[in-house]
Amino acid sequence: MTASCDLHGDAAALARSVRDEGFPDWGRALEDAVAGGCTGTEILMALRWTTKKLLRARLPLSAPVRAQARGLVAAIDDTVRP
Repeated sequence: MTASCDLHGDAAALARSVRDEGFPDWGRALEDAVAGGCTGTEILMALRWTTKKLLRARLPLSAPVRAQARGLVAAIDDTVRP
């Protein structure tokens, strides 16, 4: 789980990191996952799905950004799973 336990902040930070690495469409997709949900669970599932899709896209992301994305998925999993 991420140290901050601020999933919204962690998602925004990941979106900025991905954008800074030259992938603005992915940054926007992460932001849209947060903005497009109506319930907390819906937002988290959309964010998890988008982040996992980002990791599978085989983009040339730096190791720290990949770790950031994996950490977000793990934090979401810790939050929604009993």
